[in-house]
Amino acid sequence: MSNTGIITLSVLAVMMAFIMLFSNLRIRYGDKRNQEIFTWMIIFNILSLITSALYYTDLVSFSTFLTNLNIVFLSISFYMVELLFAETVINNVTHISKRNQSIRVCVHIFVLISMIIWILPATDILDVKNPMLFWAGQIPGWAVTSLIIVLILLNRKELGNRKTILYLVYLLIPMVGMIMRNITGIVGLQHVGMTVSLLLLHSAINMEQSIRLKEEQRENEVNKTRMMLTQIKPHFIYNSLNTIYYLCEKDPKEAQKAISEFSDYLRGNIDSLTMDETISFKKELEHIRHYLYLECLRYSDDLNVAMDINCTDFKVPALSIQLLVENAIKHGIGHKPGGGTVTIHTHEEDDAYVIRVSDDGEGFDPKTVKIVDEKRTHIGLVSVRSRIQNAGGTVTIDSEPAKGTEVTVRIRKTPKKDSHETSSTDKTEYREESNGKQTDMEM
Repeated sequence: MSNTGIITLSVLAVMMAFIMLFSNLRIRYGDKRNQEIFTWMIIFNILSLITSALYYTDLVSFSTFLTNLNIVFLSISFYMVELLFAETVINNVTHISKRNQSIRVCVHIFVLISMIIWILPATDILDVKNPMLFWAGQIPGWAVTSLIIVLILLNRKELGNRKTILYLVYLLIPMVGMIMRNITGIVGLQHVGMTVSLLLLHSAINMEQSIRLKEEQRENEVNKTRMMLTQIKPHFIYNSLNTIYYLCEKDPKEAQKAISEFSDYLRGNIDSLTMDETISFKKELEHIRHYLYLECLRYSDDLNVAMDINCTDFKVPALSIQLLVENAIKHGIGHKPGGGTVTIHTHEEDDAYVIRVSDDGEGFDPKTVKIVDEKRTHIGLVSVRSRIQNAGGTVTIDSEPAKGTEVTVRIRKTPKKDSHETSSTDKTEYREESNGKQTDMEM
């Protein structure tokens, strides 16, 4: 192959590598460490391709120093790609055993030795064409490749068949290029071969991320369905319908209003499946009102509700605050003889919006009660906390036996173009008649 052919091949490989680099930066990795490692692999591969192409041009060949310096960068960039590939393999192993750690250390040592050997020409200790330098540089290079193969095979069960085969094929192509270089003396073949390997690895990563995104989408759909099922509980529907049934004879007008509230409540739950993950707090508050109206009918004088709403101009995950209110009623007031009061409060701070849902019910000791899943005390709080955290917020729970529970949600503010924000600070008293019981709400 002529020098022009090698240069052309290297230039095409550089263009391919730049496309991979641009694409890799746009991929949403599940593991940021993998993305960082692969990005640097591409960058060093580009450097190795450029230096291998320069080796056959007049830009460096006229000067022995520039030729030697080019060889140094060529070798360092190649071995850095190998080193980073070893890190890729280790990063995909969950448990880094002492054996894996030992192999990693050996890879680092042999890569360092290879780099030192190829730095010697730049210091005029050895000539780049010296046979001793050539073979001295080959031994640690092949040792690095062999160690990586051992690392892959030792961890094949954890890596799985697909990744094991992929990683071995990744190494095979540059190895063929190295063998061809030893036979033909053409330096650029192994670097072009490494570009092909990176392209293969990049395609596999793209496929893996595509599969992961589809799984996340399916999981999100399942979570939305679960969220609706969590909200529309059979016992709540039965209790609401039984209350309405008795109201039909006792107070038809109240029964008619209860049916309207119940319909709005169900509509809010069903709409949550198609709406965005976050909704305005005003919409969430409207849904809470429908829920509280039905619960007040059920509990009568045992349930009091107080609202102190000082701001509503922000967003929350759909049905998240409503579930906190439901927990306060079911696990706080519902278990307390004589009932109690649920309080919903919001206010604005410099960096966040704060929502506080509290009750004076039975409470619990956080040290003895672990909120581990949706079947334990305070059902659904794990899910709510996760969704609020994903929306940039935090959830803190403060509870004490016989004194009640307070859940505080902080929604971090997002920067706005207009720094002067307006929020709802007016309070309007809301009074409803529910089975002869008066409920005061400030909204």
